[in-house]
Amino acid sequence: MPVKEATDYDLRQLIFAHPFVIVKFLDESCTFCKLLAPPYEKFSNNTKYKHILFLKIDSGENPIAKKEIGNNDMPFFNIYKVGRLIECGSFKTEEGVKELLDKLS
Repeated sequence: MPVKEATDYDLRQLIFAHPFVIVKFLDESCTFCKLLAPPYEKFSNNTKYKHILFLKIDSGENPIAKKEIGNNDMPFFNIYKVGRLIECGSFKTEEGVKELLDKLS
């Protein structure tokens, strides 16, 4: 399933509507965000992760998202299981994102 773009308005609804969710917070000026875009898309289409909803949200356009990640480096990821945040952090490698996803498998 392709990565779905989220906004401040629908992020909470999506987190509670799906049992397994990963959210990538990004900024258009972030180099690592751009570098991780193709692997993130690849993961979203991998059948191993078909039970996970992949979201991305631009923190530059969504002030609540920007406030949620605070001063952390981007890209910043949150993973949710049945509406509950189970881990978050800044990851700059494909392997780091994969390890995060495997916690939802």
